[in-house]
Amino acid sequence: MMMRNAGKWRTTNGTSLSIDAMAAYMNTQWDGAHDGDIVNGLNNWLGRNAFQVYGYPDYNTLRYEVLHSFETNYAPMVLEHERRGGYHPNGHSNSTFSHAIVVDAYNTSDDSVLFDDPLASYGGAQKFWDHLGSFRQAYLLQSVDGDAPGIVSAK
Repeated sequence: MMMRNAGKWRTTNGTSLSIDAMAAYMNTQWDGAHDGDIVNGLNNWLGRNAFQVYGYPDYNTLRYEVLHSFETNYAPMVLEHERRGGYHPNGHSNSTFSHAIVVDAYNTSDDSVLFDDPLASYGGAQKFWDHLGSFRQAYLLQSVDGDAPGIVSAK
């Protein structure tokens, strides 16, 4: 979603953009991809060190990175952790998992954020609204798999 929205349809070596190609660049395994692999995959796709990750971001860092992303032309990706028995913002099943979703829009007047979920087929809405501050409190402060929740954004 991030590369498509930025019009980055091919890597520097000519690989065409697809879910499978991006998964390979991110070293995705059966259980997903780790934060470092995600950032490395995005950077390798572009052929330059353009992305970074902020684990366990405080609210000001999170908000700044969301706002800054609109200046860079690259949507940020939030790496969040949903827990069994907890709220699942777009209607995912009641399970525990780590998840990457893309920020599609942000309203500075009321802190609302529109997320775009690439795993909507797993259950739940593809696009959904939440509030950045409360979303951070619910999903970006605790890890369920040892990988830090956070935000991947362009430098």
